[in-house]
Amino acid sequence: KSKISGGNCAVIVKASGVTLLKTRIDGDLIISEGVGQGEFTLDSTTVSGNLVVRGGGENSIHIINDAEISGTVSIKEVDGAIRIVSNGVAIADLETDAQVILEGAFTNVFVAEGANIKLYGKADSINVDAKSEVTIEEGAVVRSLAVDQAAKSAIIKIAGTVKTLTTEAAKTEIIAKGTAKITTIEVTATATGTQVSINENAEIKILKTDTYVSTSGNGTPETTTGKNAVSQSDDDSSAVSGDNNSGDNGGSSGDQSDTTAPVIVI
Repeated sequence: KSKISGGNCAVIVKASGVTLLKTRIDGDLIISEGVGQGEFTLDSTTVSGNLVVRGGGENSIHIINDAEISGTVSIKEVDGAIRIVSNGVAIADLETDAQVILEGAFTNVFVAEGANIKLYGKADSINVDAKSEVTIEEGAVVRSLAVDQAAKSAIIKIAGTVKTLTTEAAKTEIIAKGTAKITTIEVTATATGTQVSINENAEIKILKTDTYVSTSGNGTPETTTGKNAVSQSDDDSSAVSGDNNSGDNGGSSGDQSDTTAPVIVI
């Protein structure tokens, strides 16, 4: 591999259509606004620092063929959506406050205030840290999706597969679409006012709640359990309270580049 280095080196990409192939960058890599709605490819390249994305649009930032990023992939708020595609590599840590389309494999995704995430691939963990919107598209798979207490009024839409969805945030809105497959939804005591909409074809095995939860739609969980009430908000209004087992009745660092360090512009 060729090597780009020098102190805390920063490589800045300002043009669309750039590919970094079999290169080692000892520092941060910044995809700037100059890329616009174009594309950028990181192919078989190692970045020892962070990858900061401020441009690229829906034409994609491609991270492929065993490319390695030691730091965090940080996607900053821009006009329009940015598409990140990983192929042949799992992105370890990604954080964003932007509109982002994610395709491929991700280990940890951190969602900041104002973000709008659409996942088409796989994620081990998605952490929703503030009010935002997350959509798990049909065919996508998530092991753990956690909504922090600070993420009041977050919106979670699921059309794919989620093993565990836990919310601690008040007024969380959870929408299970017809293709959704969810093993467990857990609503903690702090998530007051949470609403769960369930399509009749959605599959939810367990809804566990420690606070009042309002449900709507024609679908029902296989099992409802917990210490508080579940209320059906459709015309046939009903509530289940107390310890209940209804059986079949029924988820940052940002850009920390040293601007005094060597800077390479592409």
